[in-house]
Amino acid sequence: MKKKIVLVSFIDQLNAQLVSKLKAFPADSVVFTGPASVASTASAACASIYPDKSSYCAFLALNDVGFESVLEALQMLKAQMPNETIVVNIDSASKQLSSAAIAAANSTDCLLGFTDEQTNAPKLLLPIKFSYCSNISPTKQKILEALRDNPASSLRQLASKVGLPLSLASYHVHGDSRSEGLSQLRMLEVSKDSGRLKISLAPLGRIYLKGCKCEVESKHAVKAKIIAKQKRIAN
Repeated sequence: MKKKIVLVSFIDQLNAQLVSKLKAFPADSVVFTGPASVASTASAACASIYPDKSSYCAFLALNDVGFESVLEALQMLKAQMPNETIVVNIDSASKQLSSAAIAAANSTDCLLGFTDEQTNAPKLLLPIKFSYCSNISPTKQKILEALRDNPASSLRQLASKVGLPLSLASYHVHGDSRSEGLSQLRMLEVSKDSGRLKISLAPLGRIYLKGCKCEVESKHAVKAKIIAKQKRIAN
């Protein structure tokens, strides 16, 4: 059975030329997403693209045009449509929204779509992976998860939360000459609040937990299976 292709178009504004470009995309349905202020414009575009099949089109309002809101929207759509191919279209978005959509598409395995300015033909790009998705170890991930809801008031408290020796917790937070720690990777913020140490998630750490966690877990699971299989063969 052919996979259904859902075109997710991020919009700040729409005109006839942009609607024409969206019509040219070989998609089974379209989800417009953008600020609530463009909902009526998106509805009119839906009627133009699918005049007899309004159910093939939908609008998803964003709280803002920042990366986290766009990422959450794509993750929700991926969860609702796990078997469909999702193409993120950026033809009708501002630079800020386009940047957020490109970054979110890369972290959720969505394809990127745009219209070639010379040929006026739809183009698709494979996602480019964030390097952080492959560079964070399971222990560093546990530290990030431990700080998801509340910061730690000391390195000792963080070590206790994660179940690590103090020296190892310090290594993963601060790093050393051989390896960067989470604070150097700008995934944790280490500061002093009223003279007391405070270790909390940085924005990049929150983005990692939202966008890369599942990918890293699946990679480590595959690696564990390979090692287990090699041990069985050796025995």
